[in-house]
Amino acid sequence: NLSEVQNTLGEFYWVRGMPESIPAFERAVELNPNNPDALTNFANVRQLGYNVRQLGYEEDLAEYYRRALEFDPLSLSRHAALGDFLGKFGRVEEVPPVISRIEKLFDDAKSYRAIAWLKELIGEMDQAIAWAIRARDLEPDNPDHVEKLAALYAAIGDFDMVGWHGRCEVHEKFTVEDIQTVRAQFPEVAILAHPECSPEVVAASDYSGSTTGLIKFVEETDKPQYLLLT
Repeated sequence: NLSEVQNTLGEFYWVRGMPESIPAFERAVELNPNNPDALTNFANVRQLGYNVRQLGYEEDLAEYYRRALEFDPLSLSRHAALGDFLGKFGRVEEVPPVISRIEKLFDDAKSYRAIAWLKELIGEMDQAIAWAIRARDLEPDNPDHVEKLAALYAAIGDFDMVGWHGRCEVHEKFTVEDIQTVRAQFPEVAILAHPECSPEVVAASDYSGSTTGLIKFVEETDKPQYLLLT
């Protein structure tokens, strides 16, 4: 249908960093307000690189994520995207219902990691660690789970597990100011940081994970540009 055509066109523009992606996704939503891919893509592209609150987009984008989930209720990624948006914009009280739905619908390592991330976003670090441990126990050979656990323990100051409170001299060079400069030049860029970057840099990035995790993020997303801090 025409909405799918416009959404595909938007994705074509998006991966090439072309500003035409925004009107293409918007048109896809206009043609079919029930298209979950178009709703999510339009919300994502409007969120990246924009001062959402200042421009008055926050509630509109939250509604796009909710509608995408309504029309695709069995998708873990739709739940995670809504929870991620709400958590990042400080709407902490709205995140637990999203987590509860994930718990009821899914039971695998990926869903456990999603819950751990949402728990971390709303400041429930003990619960985040517990869910990350469950993910690791299901996939003990996945190094991403171990790295995530180490980062969570470091975040709460439990250096008995981390072992050495130090940083890589390369990752230490990246700063929040660097991220702000890049965002000003490339408003739609997705910034990915290795966990060995400073906590401030990790917090200012769009995603943090191991080298394997960064590669997987790029493979599974459709951002127009990526900046990898690693």
